[in-house]
Amino acid sequence: MEHIKPEKIENRSFEIITEELARSGIVINGDVGIDPLSDEPVCKVIKRCIHTTADFDYARTMFFSDGAIRRFEELILEGATIVTDTNMALSGINKKALGRFGCSAFCFMADEEVAKEAKERELTRAHVSMERAMKIEGPVIFVVGNAPTALITLKEHYDSGKYTPSFVIGVPVGFVNVESAKEMIMGTDIPYIINRGRKGGSNVAAAIVNALLYDMQKSGATEAGGSHTAPRAAGFTTGTCAAAAAKAAALMLLERKAVEHVSVTTPSGEVFDTPLEGVMLTKTDDPSDPKASPSDMAVLSASCAVRKPLNNDPDVTAGILIYARASFECDDNGSLRGQDTGRVIIEGGPGIGIVTKPGLDQPVGFPAINSVPRRMIEHEVGSVMDEFGYRGNVRIVISAPEGEEIAAKTFNSRLGIEGGISIIGTSGLVEPMSTKAIVDTIRVELRQKKALGEKIAVVAPGNYGMDFMRERFGLDLDRAVKSSNYIGETIDIAVETGFSRMLLVGHIGKLVKLAGGMMNTHHDFGDCRMELMAAAAIKCGGSVEMADQILECVSTDEAYRIMTEAGIAGKCSRYMCEKIMNSLARRAGDMEIGCIMYSNVFGIICESENAREMMKEVNIK
Repeated sequence: MEHIKPEKIENRSFEIITEELARSGIVINGDVGIDPLSDEPVCKVIKRCIHTTADFDYARTMFFSDGAIRRFEELILEGATIVTDTNMALSGINKKALGRFGCSAFCFMADEEVAKEAKERELTRAHVSMERAMKIEGPVIFVVGNAPTALITLKEHYDSGKYTPSFVIGVPVGFVNVESAKEMIMGTDIPYIINRGRKGGSNVAAAIVNALLYDMQKSGATEAGGSHTAPRAAGFTTGTCAAAAAKAAALMLLERKAVEHVSVTTPSGEVFDTPLEGVMLTKTDDPSDPKASPSDMAVLSASCAVRKPLNNDPDVTAGILIYARASFECDDNGSLRGQDTGRVIIEGGPGIGIVTKPGLDQPVGFPAINSVPRRMIEHEVGSVMDEFGYRGNVRIVISAPEGEEIAAKTFNSRLGIEGGISIIGTSGLVEPMSTKAIVDTIRVELRQKKALGEKIAVVAPGNYGMDFMRERFGLDLDRAVKSSNYIGETIDIAVETGFSRMLLVGHIGKLVKLAGGMMNTHHDFGDCRMELMAAAAIKCGGSVEMADQILECVSTDEAYRIMTEAGIAGKCSRYMCEKIMNSLARRAGDMEIGCIMYSNVFGIICESENAREMMKEVNIK
């Protein structure tokens, strides 16, 4: 008898499963054929089903639609909802693992309304609960471990064209309609994981979900099916990744040896600890080299990459490698420069965009590495230089080999950034922005404010608006709620929560979109800022030439400067405010709403008649 520590029992079980599969010659996943020693997710799913049931038949009878694992991961990262057909399956799903990805799971079988409706319509509760799940907003993953009726209901709605499930895990157990129901789903284009035959059960259904979640959690998914840093509620910016890579490169340059890991602290105070990829050191053993050590070969340069982690927000830069190359700055004769200055010189390499238009964080002609990431790089590299007592200059080149290709999917070119991505970030973190996650957060915060007795819902789209309220009006930020781009939804929730008044404070770059009726200000929904400001200029007496100038601007501050220089800024502000208030009032209905729109350069640009009184009342409380 084996004596095994409790924490190692599961590992030993999987070792036995793998050994027996290998000895038996069983072909995993039917005709596709996967080596049982493989680390592929499909193999992990099947082994966990065997571990749950002690039944090796699952190696032969489990089937996966083309790209099933990849699609499941994509849906989880999109914040999909899981709906089960039994409370046992629901209980078996690891909620902690699911919660890491911002997802929820439900079972409606025990719901009193479902039971009542099923009785009235003379249908099974499984049928009605599936119909209830179809009303959930966003993608739904159906996990069926008991009732073939659930699969039949999904197929009926699919055939009628009324509803297409995002994904089906179908492993009901039994004798009546079980096999045919599974085959029905396999005959559609719905992504699925099905166990053919009579076997299955709620425990197997939960095991499949957990196997997939554990694999995502362990290896992560910077893109579905990939394997890098695990997704997190708040991710780290390209600026944080660049600073981490730069610190590691500088450390290797001065320490003269490779490192595998690095950590940096973001401006928000959170520590980013990450493995390194693509580590490379260039050395010389030429004793005449000014950087050569008498006792060791000197490192001429060091480079490495940090892979940008995935967060719950869809992000085209997720998974991209951000490289940093550190080298000593030398003159044309090879002599070290800056022996007494200890400067960090930051440059952009391949894949980093170049600023081509005014009004952005960096001057025209500079690489698009914004000021906060630059300060982070200077701080992290400087700390390494101090640690080694090095007083010369170190040159840091940031690059992103995939940057130019990725930038083609963004608005960078229109903004005035050509040839690559921007290295950005203010707090070092990418806050969660998925619709479900952010709207749920807004709802919770507004309910809390209401419960605490707040009479006015004070809202800002983001950190800049919050900072403006604190600095200009002395507002305690605990009194305000961030709406992100979801201004329309925030108004709806404020009304739903019972607020009678709401005050919105935001930057012109966001709020001017409201003048055109855009209640979600994310760029995926469009970017009409310059068009709206140009139209305002024409309406208020500006020339066609002025409108053309505004249309060429890359920032609203720059466009407003043109209005100011033409002497029509005040008139334009009042016109834009009127349009913004029309959009807000239309959405708010009976709730009184006020607005303050500001610019980082020009301060308050416009405000509604009731805005100051609202702000005064908020501050008095």
